[in-house]
Amino acid sequence: MNELGWKTESTELPVIDWHSDGASLTCERQAFEVLSSHYSLGCPVSGELVAIDRAEQLETANIEDKILLLHGAIAAQQIAPKNFPFWNPEEHQLLIALLEKGNPKALVCATERNAATAGEVYPFPLFEDGDFDIPSVYMKDTEGEKLLACAGKTVELVSRARRIPEIAYNVIGQNSSVDKDRIVITAHIDTKIGTTGAMDNAKKNRLIHANIKKKYVMRRKRGIFAA
Repeated sequence: MNELGWKTESTELPVIDWHSDGASLTCERQAFEVLSSHYSLGCPVSGELVAIDRAEQLETANIEDKILLLHGAIAAQQIAPKNFPFWNPEEHQLLIALLEKGNPKALVCATERNAATAGEVYPFPLFEDGDFDIPSVYMKDTEGEKLLACAGKTVELVSRARRIPEIAYNVIGQNSSVDKDRIVITAHIDTKIGTTGAMDNAKKNRLIHANIKKKYVMRRKRGIFAA
């Protein structure tokens, strides 16, 4: 952008990167296939397995220091991050609050195949939340059905995941010496761990980049703000 005569500036944005070297779950020498939930804390824990399939059970069940198997209706939809400002249903907030109040050691989330959830990923991580500090892993619903036989027994869970504090940058490009008659074009781009690349709004970003390259706005002596 600088080469095309644009004035650019950037602002720092504290973010969380994340990495996992895998996870394992065993019960009486039987191993179950699990994956570390994205952005979750890691853990080596053991404890009694308690199965939960409805949020109402969390209001009365003793889950402190237990390892929870979340399955069925309670695991049907990905849970919004606790501090997500754009979409955060009350039932999701309540679920997070009940789990944090109950203070289990860890969560094992058995999720089903759902084309409308999490970009059709199967199994999908029930939690993707850098602000939710209860360690969690996820598994296929079929694997969860096998794990149900271990309810009330001691299970051992290891998740070799870690959060990595990083700094990202918001880059702003501006080409204008005129304070009025502006054209404003904005777009964002989303991707996330577990996908192959951009999964949201990539075409609009491509449009902005093409317009910048062609100097479309520059030829008309208008301003453009790209973010």
